[in-house]
Amino acid sequence: MKTGPNRRPGGNASSERTFQDYLAVMVRGKWVVLSVFAAVIALTMLVTKLMDPVYKASCQVLLNTRELQSSLFLDAVRPEYGQNITQNELAILNSRTLADSVAVRLIGHRYLGKDRRSLLPVILPPEELAGADSLAPVALVSGRVSEMIDFDPVRESDVITITAKSKNPEESALIANTYAEAYRDRNIYMSRSKSRAFKEFLEEQASEKQRQLEETEGALQAYMERQGIVSLDEEARKVIDQLAELEANRDATDISLRQMHNTLASYQEQLPQQETNVARLIGEASDPYIRLLQEQLAKLEVQRDVIVAQNPSVVGREIVNEKVREIDSQISALRLKLQRETDNFLRTLTPTEGGSPGDAAGYLKSIKQKIIETQIQVQALESKKLALNEAIRQYEVKFERIPRKSVELARLQRSRLSNEKLYLMVEEKFNEANITEKSNIGYVEIIERAAVPFSPSSPKMFINLAIGIIIGLGLGMVVVFTKEFLDVRIHSPEDIKRRDLIPLGTVVSMDGELLRLSGQQPSGNGSRKVESRLVTLAFPFSSVAESYRQIRTNLQFAQPGETLGSILVTSSIPGEGKSTSVSNLAIAFAQAGRKTLLVDGDLRMPNLNMEFRVKKDPGLAEYLSGTAALDEVTQATKVDSLSVVTCGKLPPNPAEMLGSDQMKEFVSKVRNSFDIILFDSAPLLAATDASILSTLVEGTLVVVSAGRTRAEELEQGVELIQRVGGRVLGVLINNFDPHRAYGIAYRRGRQRYYGYGRHYQQTATAEAGQKKSPQRRG
Repeated sequence: MKTGPNRRPGGNASSERTFQDYLAVMVRGKWVVLSVFAAVIALTMLVTKLMDPVYKASCQVLLNTRELQSSLFLDAVRPEYGQNITQNELAILNSRTLADSVAVRLIGHRYLGKDRRSLLPVILPPEELAGADSLAPVALVSGRVSEMIDFDPVRESDVITITAKSKNPEESALIANTYAEAYRDRNIYMSRSKSRAFKEFLEEQASEKQRQLEETEGALQAYMERQGIVSLDEEARKVIDQLAELEANRDATDISLRQMHNTLASYQEQLPQQETNVARLIGEASDPYIRLLQEQLAKLEVQRDVIVAQNPSVVGREIVNEKVREIDSQISALRLKLQRETDNFLRTLTPTEGGSPGDAAGYLKSIKQKIIETQIQVQALESKKLALNEAIRQYEVKFERIPRKSVELARLQRSRLSNEKLYLMVEEKFNEANITEKSNIGYVEIIERAAVPFSPSSPKMFINLAIGIIIGLGLGMVVVFTKEFLDVRIHSPEDIKRRDLIPLGTVVSMDGELLRLSGQQPSGNGSRKVESRLVTLAFPFSSVAESYRQIRTNLQFAQPGETLGSILVTSSIPGEGKSTSVSNLAIAFAQAGRKTLLVDGDLRMPNLNMEFRVKKDPGLAEYLSGTAALDEVTQATKVDSLSVVTCGKLPPNPAEMLGSDQMKEFVSKVRNSFDIILFDSAPLLAATDASILSTLVEGTLVVVSAGRTRAEELEQGVELIQRVGGRVLGVLINNFDPHRAYGIAYRRGRQRYYGYGRHYQQTATAEAGQKKSPQRRG
């Protein structure tokens, strides 16, 4: 849009919105906000009332990780457990196997409560399978339970909270406790199964070694009786004792190796099929430096055992003890180094990143770590076995030096001692395993059982209402602001200013003002019943009349240093109140003592003759066609100093007549006879009449209807006037709603304004009555 002298200075600066603008938007849309708010609150309350109550019951279990550190028959260094134990247990809790176990227990429990009258809702069959005593299948109950249960690890602890939710409070507590019991029992069973398998293995080995011991003892006894030999010399007996001790340790190590291989196989079976290659690589994983440390450690341990066994007497105990302490110190240093290297090796094979709690990835990672740890233990046992074999070979050289006649006896005694020592070792480990199995209660403890909840956890009316309040207010504001910023209609003077135009005044809704004034006594030449919309005439002390007087003043000073003699009043579209506005403006100018002429230039839909109750013809059309003189078409009104020229009969070519030389001559003549001439015309966007008239007058006043006229319609109308060289003086806002524009601030000002207006009218009416009273008495 062009910028000229008839535009507001400042350009885009006038289009910036202030905080007051946004506040006014909220005040204007308060009923929309309240309506949306009330609807959301009502819907929230209805939904909350219709929702079934849900009860939550929680119990807590403790993971006693210290129990995880115990091990049987393992002499090698055992790495510490990883930090993902809680994640592994969450994966077990979320497993389908445990859910099936809980489902079986619930089906076995069958009834709800101690009265055993009603079935558990979770085990009821679907409608299509409902029967006399039918229950839901385990798979269906398992799926239902999985949806009703939730697991939450307590931060910075080894405690897991098991929460069950149900529409029945007793059922929620029963499911939570059943889940905790099934989880604990599974843990006990898995812990004991490992001890049980180890015990059974040792039991088989003990039976076998006992049989071998009995055989060797029988053979030795028979040989001694047959040969008449009672005993061996001291040197041979020492060699035989050493060999028997070393062979017993070697066989015990071999038993441990077989048990470790069984453990490896059981761990690898737990890996998914797609992880077989990973399991193979882990099983083959080996670090040369760790193996070297294990071999050195095994040699030192065998060396220490041999020194102790070779020196049972008191002679040289201090020297022996010094050697043993030195070897023990080396063993301790090697074990620390082996521990560090093992930890580093484990970190390279099992990265620390893990899945979320309950993710199966964490459980899989734990299995991989256990495989690696067991493989390292196997390597340590193999190194120990190699060191024992080497020591045995050295002692076999000494054994071969025993005299021939004593060799057979030595062999038999060696075999008996070896079997005896191994049998005693296996028997001792078997007893330990038996005790461990009986005392193993797992590492899961139920520290708090679930109690039957007294009140539902959801829905919570207060929380839902709070959420509803936030959503309702937010949604209401969104609706108001969306409606406001999508609304391109003119509502306030600020909307005019944002388009770089000058708002010359506002007039409130005429209908509302007439209704408010209908109970007042008219003054002047007005009638009590307002039959027209000439409020300025009927109620000169009203706010509407004051608005028109303000617009009159603004027009007089619209062009500094210049007195306007002719003004066109028009609008962009029909129905914006231009004819009513120009009529009341004409009365305001006349009441100011200026000789005023009001010309009805709307040759298409005229109505000024009806407003002022004058003849329609002859009028402007007759004058322009030459059939009537100027004094014939000029009619006086009941308003002093105000004359009217009506349109006359509707011509077939109104645009041509308004653009004719006769029209220019008419304007020139009346300009010399009147102080101010006001023209009414057809709307700008409906016909070209107003554009033509704008070139014949000194300025144009554009009328808009608040809440009806679109901004683009106003801009197009102004552009039409500017395109033909006309000058826009400003904009008059009709049907203005100040409450919508200014909200609460307007309401306070309105009370003061109307209070002053009523006082002003009452005073003026009383003074007018006093002036008429003497005339009546005369």
